[in-house]
Amino acid sequence: MLEDFPATNITQGGVQKDVTTPLSKVPLQYLALIKDGCNCGNPPTFITPLDTKNLRAGQTFTKDLIAMYPSGITAINVVPPTGANVGAMVTVNGTTASVNITWTPAPAQHGHHLICYQAFGANRCPGPYLCDKIVVGNV
Repeated sequence: MLEDFPATNITQGGVQKDVTTPLSKVPLQYLALIKDGCNCGNPPTFITPLDTKNLRAGQTFTKDLIAMYPSGITAINVVPPTGANVGAMVTVNGTTASVNITWTPAPAQHGHHLICYQAFGANRCPGPYLCDKIVVGNV
């Protein structure tokens, strides 16, 4: 909660307010990104291109998210739509890893959806946060 207090006693709208009475209160919500000091001049990258797909309910979307980084990939985080299946990360070699995602939207899932993902290098450097756009409709 963010509160605003007067510096000295004042009258506001005919009401006496002292330095301990807030003039206003505003709920405040924020997200802090804390960088751990890693040098991310050359962050992990995805080999897999971004997708924009139009699907029908019941039609399956599948994709291998393939990331690479010179010192290796330690994690690929995926934020999938409801009902999607995200496989375990598989290390392909010393620099490359992949995760498979499969999603078959239900009839109630018509509309716009995002499948977002991010890779992390062996030194904990994050790559860009990317999202595929999926539109479920009567295609």
